Amino acid sequence: MKFKIDYKWIALGISNIGLFMATLDSSIVVIGLPTILQDLHASIVHGIWIITGYTLVMTILPVMLGRLADLYAE
Repeated sequence: MKFKIDYKWIALGISNIGLFMATLDSSIVVIGLPTILQDLHASIVHGIWIITGYTLVMTILPVMLGRLADLYAE
């Protein structure tokens, strides 16, 4: 007996896993921030820039890579 899973449920599952991983990843950066600042001899202002830059890269990079995949996928 074979079960057929609709594409929408696969897409939903992958999206949920991606959302969980993004949230976990951001939490790890925030937890590690005091150590990063201490090792770099940086202030809290620099720490805010680290978080902002990391968030921007993690927001823009998947969109850019998705567009490139759409352009060059066979």
